[in-house]
Amino acid sequence: MTKEGVRSRSESNLKEGDLVTFLQVARDKGSFEAEATRRTLPDGRIQIGPFSTTDSPLAYLDTWRSYRGGFAGKEEVMCDGKAVWHRSYKAELLNEKYREGELHSQLSGVLRAALNNSPTSYRRGPDRIEVGDYVYESDFMGNISSFVGSERIFHGNEKIFILFYNGEVTD
Repeated sequence: MTKEGVRSRSESNLKEGDLVTFLQVARDKGSFEAEATRRTLPDGRIQIGPFSTTDSPLAYLDTWRSYRGGFAGKEEVMCDGKAVWHRSYKAELLNEKYREGELHSQLSGVLRAALNNSPTSYRRGPDRIEVGDYVYESDFMGNISSFVGSERIFHGNEKIFILFYNGEVTD
């Protein structure tokens, strides 16, 4: 992505600020609050979305698959039906006494609080935040055009969750 923006495959000029703003809305409305759009695909993956707004040609889609001890998936932003940005992720639950559903609820709350009005909505979360007995930590390198990161959740001193992710603008 240049400072001017990115040229999508549909030849529309997508500005970085427009993508960041859309990701802020999509993370809040299209992901964290999207149970109404959640469905199981024929291949067993879970899909949330697509989510879009009336004032943007962009749409957000998140698909993932759970497996014993973790999950893996991909978030995508499309412009006029063509992929313009993505983030892939893979997570492991390190202690089975923490059920994935409970941990997901905790993680969603932490991320929602931390990312509210954040100009870095393409990040998974802040560097560090504490919520009750849980500590969330994140490492991030790059910018919206190309990035990698990881996150960890601790309950007390025990690391119970780890996730790795990467993404980029895809034009």
